[in-house]
Amino acid sequence: MKKNPLNDLDQFLQQEAHSIVAPASLSDKLKPTTSPQSVSATAGGAEEQLLTLAKQHPQQFYDTLISIAEKMDTTKNTMLINTALYLKHGEGWKEAVKEYWEK
Repeated sequence: MKKNPLNDLDQFLQQEAHSIVAPASLSDKLKPTTSPQSVSATAGGAEEQLLTLAKQHPQQFYDTLISIAEKMDTTKNTMLINTALYLKHGEGWKEAVKEYWEK
């Protein structure tokens, strides 16, 4: 059986997040309303901007990912937030995740 590192990371981060603190539901937050046409027209420009931000200011890039994930109304936003916190804080990721979900 092939190992899937993304699945392993997903399971690990979910396990760690639940053992540190239970996240509050994010479904109460507002989600942005945009039409599919406007999203597809600007997707290329948005990707370029995010790539530039990631290369020049990685910490701000992770903050942007967290901000976007907070506005998403999906079950996977918790995983995206935890992953961005992990990447942003390196060795101190456990404390960062704990602090984030406590606020």
